Amino acid sequence: MTKDDKTADPTKAMTDMMAQMQKMGTDAMAAMGGDWAERMSKVGTEVMSFAADRMKQDMEFQQKLLQCRDMQELQQVQSRFWQEAIEQYRGEMERLAEMGGGMWSMPGQKPGSKD
Repeated sequence: MTKDDKTADPTKAMTDMMAQMQKMGTDAMAAMGGDWAERMSKVGTEVMSFAADRMKQDMEFQQKLLQCRDMQELQQVQSRFWQEAIEQYRGEMERLAEMGGGMWSMPGQKPGSKD
């Protein structure tokens, strides 16, 4: 193939398209501003922290199950675990909803305000 050949190179075409899409995404992020990126970072940190805490509690739950001496104790441990887990997930969803409520405000606008 020569330089003058107009035959399309599918690899180059795909690379060019991906570069263009990446630029479009970067431009969109820049338009949203640093406030939005900071909020997204906080949400990500919150989710990761919650997941780490839940994993730790899940492991502790397994240990407690292994230490149960009878079925009644096992049922109590399970019941307590599920009640706490449901409450924690509910609380986390509330926090994320509150954090997410301000995700789409304009740069410089207080999250949750309609001004």
